[in-house]
Amino acid sequence: MILRVPGCLTLLVLGSILAAQEEVPYRLKVSARLEALQPAVSSETDQWEEGAEKVLVEGTPIRFRLERQDLSIAFRITPFPQNGRFLMIIQVDARRRSEEGRFVGLMSTVQTITMEPEVPVLFYPFGKSDQGRSLALELHVLSP
Repeated sequence: MILRVPGCLTLLVLGSILAAQEEVPYRLKVSARLEALQPAVSSETDQWEEGAEKVLVEGTPIRFRLERQDLSIAFRITPFPQNGRFLMIIQVDARRRSEEGRFVGLMSTVQTITMEPEVPVLFYPFGKSDQGRSLALELHVLSP
C-alpha cells in the first residue's frame, strides 16, 4: 500500500498477508510402473509397479519415491485447481545405480498437465520408448 501525506515523503507501507491453505476435497491416486517393450518375454525385474494415494492441498507438492536395486525415482506433483479441473506440475528425477550401488546417471523432467476429476491419465514423463523400458505414471484425481 502506498501512503501519501501532503508536504511529506511518499511512504511505501508493506504489509504481510497470511493466506491459509484450504484443503481441496480431492485425492490423487498415482500408480507408477516400468513397461517393458515385450512384456511376454520380459524378466521379473521389468515387472515393477508401485503406487500411492494422497490428499490434494492446493499448491502443496505431493512427494514419493520408488526404489529398486538399480533405479531410484523421485516424484513431485503440485496440484492447482482451476475451474473444476486440476493443473498438475510434475517433476520426475530418475537415477540409475551401478552394480556397486553408485549413482551413474540422472534423467530429470518437469512438465504440466491438466486433469479432470475422475478421468485417469496415463503419462510418460520421459516419453514412450520403442526399445527397452518406459516409465509410465497413471494419475487419477478422486472425488471426495
